[in-house]
Amino acid sequence: MKVSLFVGICVVAASALARVASADTHAFPDLSDYHAVDADDYETYATYGIQGVQFATPTGYRCRMSTNFKASRQVMECWGALPGTALNHVGFVTQSKRTIAATFSNVDLSSMEQYDFGPSEGSAGLIDPKNYKALSTHNKVSFAGFSCGVDSATTACEADDPSSQHGFVLSQQGSWTF
Repeated sequence: MKVSLFVGICVVAASALARVASADTHAFPDLSDYHAVDADDYETYATYGIQGVQFATPTGYRCRMSTNFKASRQVMECWGALPGTALNHVGFVTQSKRTIAATFSNVDLSSMEQYDFGPSEGSAGLIDPKNYKALSTHNKVSFAGFSCGVDSATTACEADDPSSQHGFVLSQQGSWTF
């Protein structure tokens, strides 16, 4: 009787610890202690009706937050050699105040480095790599209803509206979306 009670207690304790461990693997990092940079310093992207900020992460991939004034659409995306996934792009969209969950995908990376000035004008040239200002470790930037923070190994981005609960985390320990 004592052995089965002991085994039962161990099973309950182990399952509780497993739940805590798995919950921690998908906990969005606390960015409250990160230094908030001025988004104007990163505002290097502008096309037909679209304005945005761009930055390079400490791990080498690029990110952009943009807003389309004509379509009431905001986009948050990162691309390149993303850690913890074989895919090269992650992003999510807010359209007319409705945020759609972030997803991973594969894109033509060269298309991410082109300006698009609208349907009648098409591609208007390449984006200069110098336009991606480095976002330093333990800094965060907010623009167009999104916030992103970086440390030496992780990039965490989310919609600022707490009711939407969408974003992504990029990390060698495992990248994920929500």
